[in-house]
Amino acid sequence: EEFVMVRPMQRNKFLNNSAAVVRELQAEISSVITGGGILLFFEKRLQAKDDFGEASKLFVRTSRANAEKAKQMVQSRVETFEANTIKMTVSTHCVPAILGKGGETINSLRKEGTGADIDMDKVSGIIQIHADDEETRNAVKTAIEKIVSENQVKKVEIEKSMIGLVLGELGKDMRKEVSDLGATLSVDPSDRYLVVKGTDDQIEEGAGIVQTFIECNYTEEFEIHSDDHGILLQGGSDSVLRKAETDNDVKVNIRKTSNMLIVRGRKDNVEAALVEIKRFLYGGDGFAVYKLKVPEGLLGVVIGKGGSNISKLESDHDGLTIQANGETSVLCIRGPQDKVNECRSQVICQLASSKITENVLVTSDQHYTLSQQDTLKKLMYTTGASLALTETFVKIRGTTADVRDAKAMLQEHLTGRYEQTIELDPSQLNRVRAASKDPSHFKRIQDATGTEVSLDTASSAILISGKRSSVKKAKTFVLGFLDFLLPSEFSKVKVAKPLLKLVADATELAKIAAESGASISLDRDLNAILVRSANSENVGKAVALLDKRMKECEELVYVERFDHSDSWLFPIIIGKGGATVQNLQKDYGCSINVSKEELTVAISGDNAESVDKTKEAFHQIIEKARKECVFIDLPESAMAAFIGKGGSNIRQLATDHGVDIERMRKEPTRIQIKGDELPVEGAREAVSLWLLEWEQQHEGISFKIEESTIPSILGPKGSVITAIQNDHDIKVDIDRRLLTVSVRGGQKDDREKAVKKIQKIANEHIARVAEQEELRLKEAAEAAAARIAEARARKENGQHIQKQLPEKQDDKKDRTKEFAAIPVGLTVVENKSSKAKKTKIKKKPAANVETLTGASNAGQSLFNMLVADNTPTATGQVVSPFESSPPTLVDEQWDSSTVSSAANSSGSENEIENMETPVTQDKISYYKSASGFSVRL
Repeated sequence: EEFVMVRPMQRNKFLNNSAAVVRELQAEISSVITGGGILLFFEKRLQAKDDFGEASKLFVRTSRANAEKAKQMVQSRVETFEANTIKMTVSTHCVPAILGKGGETINSLRKEGTGADIDMDKVSGIIQIHADDEETRNAVKTAIEKIVSENQVKKVEIEKSMIGLVLGELGKDMRKEVSDLGATLSVDPSDRYLVVKGTDDQIEEGAGIVQTFIECNYTEEFEIHSDDHGILLQGGSDSVLRKAETDNDVKVNIRKTSNMLIVRGRKDNVEAALVEIKRFLYGGDGFAVYKLKVPEGLLGVVIGKGGSNISKLESDHDGLTIQANGETSVLCIRGPQDKVNECRSQVICQLASSKITENVLVTSDQHYTLSQQDTLKKLMYTTGASLALTETFVKIRGTTADVRDAKAMLQEHLTGRYEQTIELDPSQLNRVRAASKDPSHFKRIQDATGTEVSLDTASSAILISGKRSSVKKAKTFVLGFLDFLLPSEFSKVKVAKPLLKLVADATELAKIAAESGASISLDRDLNAILVRSANSENVGKAVALLDKRMKECEELVYVERFDHSDSWLFPIIIGKGGATVQNLQKDYGCSINVSKEELTVAISGDNAESVDKTKEAFHQIIEKARKECVFIDLPESAMAAFIGKGGSNIRQLATDHGVDIERMRKEPTRIQIKGDELPVEGAREAVSLWLLEWEQQHEGISFKIEESTIPSILGPKGSVITAIQNDHDIKVDIDRRLLTVSVRGGQKDDREKAVKKIQKIANEHIARVAEQEELRLKEAAEAAAARIAEARARKENGQHIQKQLPEKQDDKKDRTKEFAAIPVGLTVVENKSSKAKKTKIKKKPAANVETLTGASNAGQSLFNMLVADNTPTATGQVVSPFESSPPTLVDEQWDSSTVSSAANSSGSENEIENMETPVTQDKISYYKSASGFSVRL
């Protein structure tokens, strides 16, 4: 068995017509050889494995004697076939043309070249032509070469975005022009080229036509704001877009669904047109664009009836284009820089002086509540807005900021929910909106403050709602977030509260906004002026102007601060129905702001002279009030003698001088004398004379003390001071306002001994506090040193690397080592019944140092401080909490939810005496001190 290699085309020839050529060749060889038969067959090939384009083996099976002869005859037939075969290679892009539709062209070639076989590899472009007749072979070759010459290809590079343009309506004329040349146009599968097919001349000319079309239809597109659609098309043939088309020989269209502006033409022209359009939209090169968010309800004021106000502004400021969008309440001013600045200032000042009205619906219950309270009056005083209550709503009128704050405060009163916004410029809104796609930014603020924070794109603002105190806190967080996201585009200018009303005058803020180009708003929650602008230079300029404004206002504002003891003056200062304040304001032209909460009166005016005159008149009112109302402090031990039996002495004194004398309820050692100036002065002198005589009859010693020592001097429920009085038969008066102690009565020696005891208690208290503070500082320093040493040790041991590894989200953080083994906390002991049972308390082991052996030094120090009662001994000596009156050790169930000691104040004064037997099930020991703290161990 021998074999001969046969190419695919010849193999097919051998196997056609049921292998007629093979049978013929077998018969020819059989007639030549002698003895035995012969078998010719091709190797069997697997379609999945073998490449049908490769040569295959033709096996020759015969007797050994005839093998060589038979193989030579087969080889001769194969070589003859190869000699009558022409091989040519064409470009693969010509293959479809040679094949024709459904093989029509190649079949036609086979018919024209009778007896010719044509085989073509589509992948490589190799064509084999076999024919016994050389003329036939050459004729087929010539026909194929003609097809190739007519199907030459030239590729023209194109942007993918332009393919639709070429194949669409706009490219119709260009495609026809190419077709008229006899060439065809198609798109390369890569979408990177246009393919021109035809003769060399046709493709050269066709490619030129395509290239010219591409160059003349260079396209740029960019996103515009939906608000800008109308302004770009406004004016018809004289619009900005039509002018850009005419000046630059381009085509400009707006795709409204995607807010895309498309410019088409030669590249240089397109770029020039884009510069012109962007300059109009965003400003530059002496052309300015200013967008102003107009408060709701004021846009109509700017527009005017039928747009009359806008038309007037445009005519007054030549070259301006003003656009007002009713849906977004945004006013856009475009034109020369100086004209825009003038118009902007005019509009801002107009808005600042304009007032808006808003109605807040109320239910019948809310209406009744508001009608019975002075809530609306307080809101008017706080915000400066005017509020009027009707049957179904509250009407609020005032400037934008005043109405906004009044509405928020009213809604809080009605619903318990306070809502505020932080406004953003349009360009800032886009960046904040992109950042807020990550919800973690706002979620962190919400979790930290307990508020709801969201982005309101319709009003171009960040919305914050919740309790007012939480909203204030959230505002600070949001401003920090904005400062990080929009550096130098936000600024918060703090203003002293007495200056806030004067500094935040709407007209003055409008002037600063107009001059600086920044947006400025008043934030009463933060006592600040908020400044924002996409241009950091504008922000800096506005801040500088505000600082200047504050310095000017400081010279025009006088603030008088009062002590709590002088709070009685405020009704006199205000006058009945505010008459006194109103008269001062009317007479001197100044503004007077009275704050009972902060105990301040602020006087502000337009000039220093009017402020000085108002201040002088104000001081005259105060001086007169002080002369007509006098307070005198009497020793507690003298009060009974002064009042007399059944109040006879005090009534007689009041009658004699024609005044009213009253003992103060909140301060029982103080009396008040009211009346006309001269009678009051006479009564005061009489009281002073009586007091002098009393003090001469009741000799005493007085000395100063520190306020912090008073609890130690008094002792629990006054036990210490009572013991001192009883031991020495004296009377001790403590004046908490003047911080003095007076010891009267008894013998001189007894008074001096009592004074020494009291001073000793006070000095020991001061020394103990100083010692505790020194110990605390020492322990804090030791703890800090220990942490540093531990950190160094971890670093040396390489443990810090493990700490830096991120925690798996699915794993819970191990917090077991973050807290002390023996926790120290607070609890509240509550009486479960209104009337406690009086039962004897079982004695418990006294607290001692051994109890806290396992605690840290800091823990022991904190424990000692919390449970210390400072209870003096019978001799008045103060000892440590573990040496005298140890805190009671109580067994009770621990309630981890109660962590405030303040609630203990609601209990009975005899709580310890009336305490029921402690619970014994699931007991946890804690120490209860007389000061109200309970410390769990």
